[in-house]
Amino acid sequence: MKKTITFLLLFFSLITSGQITFEKGYFIDEEDQQINCWIKNLDWKNNPTQFKYKLSENSSVETLEIQSVKEFGINNISKYVRHLVNLDRSSEEMIDMSTKVQPIFKEELLFLKVIVEGKATLYQYIDQDLRRYFFNVDKSKVKQLIFKSYKTYENQVKKNNQFRQQLTLNLKCKNDSDKKISKARYSEKELANIFKNFNVCNNSESVSFKKDSKTKSFRINAKLGVHLSTVALEGFGSSRDVSFENVIGGSIGIEGEYILPFHKNKWAFFVEPTYKYLKEENVISGSVVSLDAKMVFHNIEIPVGIRHYFYLNQKSKVFINTSFIFNYSNRSKLFLSDNLHIYEYITRPSLGFGLGFNHLGKYNAEFRLNANPELLKGKPKNTRYQYMAVVFGYRIY
Repeated sequence: MKKTITFLLLFFSLITSGQITFEKGYFIDEEDQQINCWIKNLDWKNNPTQFKYKLSENSSVETLEIQSVKEFGINNISKYVRHLVNLDRSSEEMIDMSTKVQPIFKEELLFLKVIVEGKATLYQYIDQDLRRYFFNVDKSKVKQLIFKSYKTYENQVKKNNQFRQQLTLNLKCKNDSDKKISKARYSEKELANIFKNFNVCNNSESVSFKKDSKTKSFRINAKLGVHLSTVALEGFGSSRDVSFENVIGGSIGIEGEYILPFHKNKWAFFVEPTYKYLKEENVISGSVVSLDAKMVFHNIEIPVGIRHYFYLNQKSKVFINTSFIFNYSNRSKLFLSDNLHIYEYITRPSLGFGLGFNHLGKYNAEFRLNANPELLKGKPKNTRYQYMAVVFGYRIY
């Protein structure tokens, strides 16, 4: 078991080291020179302060910091522009929320992500839980669109929606944009629509940078598995230890998977309620008498875990996952043929590890390992329950 886990960890590290994706892009240096290159696309969740690039596919990897670059982008995917802006970092969390209505600005040098570009340009800045939007019109100075939550002295939460006034003053048009602005929320989708409408209204070309919407964020997979389990129970007495080796069982389950919207859809959370069944008989050889032992194992597992994908090509990818497994096995028992001993199984939460392959985003196969040190209520002193499994999946949603 330990050798198998060591092998899997080594295999995971080798896969990870090979997952460097560079895509065609460019950057503009301090002398306003545009250099075409290959940029490592991390699909940044937070706005970066640096990036890695190569001048050609086969050249060495170099790093550029924000102080050395005015702009960089990955062709047809994303664009970041450096600006010195006033940024309000006021918290939206009640415990840290300010009592001041107006923003508390501090000047910072940032890479702002371009969301919509045209006569009016919308930018986005994200840093963990902080999300701010910026704008300019006709290449004017970039300013923050002001939105801030604050609390009163009576601990009531209020909203400063000054961004609506800013948009009304700066993005006037003949259409019904004023009505839309007055109800707008401080979100990427609604702000982007306002900027695109303004650019169209002013006969300005409007370029949008957004994620590929083809990838669904939530998936449901039907699962069917074959398990090879080992159950060893010691502590009934030296002549009455029970062992069931290489027991073959089956499982059926349904998995819900949520793809996280960053790092090129490589990370996911999942939960997989699964029913597992094992049944086996064995003979316990003793110095005086031999007893028959029968194991009946009905178990509902609910793994909750995190998964990481590694793309091999456009159609195939491998993945690794780790999970915390909740177990329920009220109908599971161990019977001994002297009719005096019936033991109930109790399975504790445990950790699981998996390595799998996915094809076309629809078919998948996975190898799993799991170990649970405790199995019977009050008995015995030493237990060992572990299994290896091959699980096949088919995406149904």
